[in-house]
Amino acid sequence: MCREEARDLALLQKSGKLGKAKLIGVVKELAPCATAKTDAELGVAEFQDQYFPYPLYLDSEKEFYSALGSRTFSDLPGTWNPITFWNGLKSIGERIKAKKLDGNMRGEGLVLGGIFVVSPKKKSVSVFPESTGKEIPAEEIALAVKAC
Repeated sequence: MCREEARDLALLQKSGKLGKAKLIGVVKELAPCATAKTDAELGVAEFQDQYFPYPLYLDSEKEFYSALGSRTFSDLPGTWNPITFWNGLKSIGERIKAKKLDGNMRGEGLVLGGIFVVSPKKKSVSVFPESTGKEIPAEEIALAVKAC
């Protein structure tokens, strides 16, 4: 889960659009945070405090990422048009800056995640794979939660 997804999900929860649904995060790695005294200190507490104040679990075997297809940034359809590519990067940067998010340059940044909506009653799952450069589909996620 990246910082933007985490913050957007937390805001969706706070808006009441997810009702009584429980949010749980899964991270693929634990990176040292800016305030860590040593590299042995992990940034989970900082991540939870600033972006996702819900339970977090470490998926060191990357089982959830495997269920999403083990996609990476390089798997995304791209463009060979440098102007279109540059405008896309610029748009992402502007959105991140507007949300006052800083970059985390440590860890495996090319692995794409996503969002699972799991119904405890129906045992059904809705999956929303991460799409680099795009906002989370908040209204679709809210509808999936309500369908549970």
